Amino acid sequence: MRRLPIPVLVGVFVGACGIFGIDMKRVVGTLNNGEYAFVVPDSVLVGVPFTVRVETTGGGRDRKGQVEVQIQGNVATITPYDYEYTGGGDIQTIQYIWVHLARVRFVDIGEAHVILRTRSMGDLRRTLRVLSN
Repeated sequence: MRRLPIPVLVGVFVGACGIFGIDMKRVVGTLNNGEYAFVVPDSVLVGVPFTVRVETTGGGRDRKGQVEVQIQGNVATITPYDYEYTGGGDIQTIQYIWVHLARVRFVDIGEAHVILRTRSMGDLRRTLRVLSN
């Protein structure tokens, strides 16, 4: 049986930690291309689900996370999460763009708001109309 030297085993273990998320922290996403990365329709039909598109960005070892949607009346708050590598030595020359798709449905006719929580620009708000069928 061939034995691997200790430094090789340590290198394999440390490398795997970054892959399996040990050196990752969950953060609110950084918008890619500012406000243009937040797409909401101008109007929707009452009771019909629609999609809000959000683009976030991260470095070479960062990872896409989930999107959280909270709806209260005709206000939807969307928070895109990503995982940021915290282990140091990140490959910053590689930039990824992640698309988060959030499903929203409003049940009241009239004006509605979609609020996007971001790390890079604070809260962004879009206003739309909810129309009857």
